Amino acid sequence: MLATQQHYVETFDLRRRCCQYSSYWSTGDTSNRGRAIVDFKRIYRSAGVLPPEDELPDHLTVVLEFAATTDQSLGTALLVSHHAGLALLADALREQGTAYARGVEAVLATLPAPSQLYESRLLRFASPLFHFGLLVVIVGHVIGLLIPESWTAALGVSEQLYHVVAVGLGALAGVCTLVGVALLIYRRRRNGPVFSATTGNDKAMYLVLVGAIVLGLLTTVLANGIIEGYDYRATVSPWFRSIFVLQPDAGLMVDVPWSFKAHILVGMLLFALFPFTRLVHAFSGFAAVRYLFRPYVVYRSRAATRTRRGWEPVGVANQRRGKHDSPRPARKH
Repeated sequence: MLATQQHYVETFDLRRRCCQYSSYWSTGDTSNRGRAIVDFKRIYRSAGVLPPEDELPDHLTVVLEFAATTDQSLGTALLVSHHAGLALLADALREQGTAYARGVEAVLATLPAPSQLYESRLLRFASPLFHFGLLVVIVGHVIGLLIPESWTAALGVSEQLYHVVAVGLGALAGVCTLVGVALLIYRRRRNGPVFSATTGNDKAMYLVLVGAIVLGLLTTVLANGIIEGYDYRATVSPWFRSIFVLQPDAGLMVDVPWSFKAHILVGMLLFALFPFTRLVHAFSGFAAVRYLFRPYVVYRSRAATRTRRGWEPVGVANQRRGKHDSPRPARKH
């Protein structure tokens, strides 16, 4: 028995490549893993049960137990969404020559791999398309709103050249961003576990984000491309900069076209929703230096007493103990 326990610890606890935590393979030891773990819990609760307390919800055995005892279709979809990580785990276990590899291989044999391949290809295409397009859009807004027209003129950039580059590059970036976010929404809707983890804030964020992108494209293509160009740097840009010096000049916005005003209003609404949605992960990069000095990540508790494994219905009182409750008395045999 002791030799079996030692082999288990040496295989799974001492080798990162043999990690059984599903979210580790997709997020690593980053701040995004915390949100991934919360998503697992939300999926379990959507099935009407509470996950066990003695292990993290993304552990392979917990996911398998959920699929076997609670919701087979949702549990299978959850395993399929982490098919790539399971395949890497199986490869690592085969390299170690351990019998545990057969267990993971058996799980993989029951999963529909082709849909996972399609899912991975869709995500690999949609995510970079959206993020790189959005990056160009943000840079374009920074240049157009924060840099005065006199500065670009001093650099030898004529108004006509600026207009052509802004419309052409802005339209291309806007289309890429819109197509990317449309594919990501499609993937979120058709993927069971991902859709189950979607909150009301997420749906509101997607609605406002798509609205801002569509209005931005409408402003770029119609107001500056098809219809006679409007010089927003003479009105919108000075007004925007006046806000940051605490001297807003509302008079500059009186004759601004409605498409610009609508785009600005939806953009402000998006900024208001920003801290309460998944968009806040954009600021995670600022914590990169602190990440180097992060504390150890506790994967499992080694407390003397273990709580009973769960899957109790949500809302049933007195079914689960908190960590500060007194332990249950030992059974008499």
